[in-house]
Amino acid sequence: MVNDSGRFGNGPKSADAFAAIASELLRTGQRCRAPRKHDERRCLALFEAAGAAETTGGFLVNCTAPGIFEARSLWRGHLDAVAQYERHPTEVRPAIPKVPSCD
Repeated sequence: MVNDSGRFGNGPKSADAFAAIASELLRTGQRCRAPRKHDERRCLALFEAAGAAETTGGFLVNCTAPGIFEARSLWRGHLDAVAQYERHPTEVRPAIPKVPSCD
């Protein structure tokens, strides 16, 4: 979703796109956790990313193009890192991207 430029025209559209990203990450985390009796680190990374995506979306509502571009750039890398971590977990979960500055 973060690569779909049509979803990121302005602040409110970008916020909606990040809400959709958060929802997908949450669903993926729930599927990850469902067959397990305890939280595995792979699942926790997905839940952390879901919460951070939702927070990022809230900040993007009033952002202009530079802030939206910054968020998308950071999240492309983060989602790639989460996917890699999900396939091959290590001791350290992917760092959550900083919230964009939308001055």
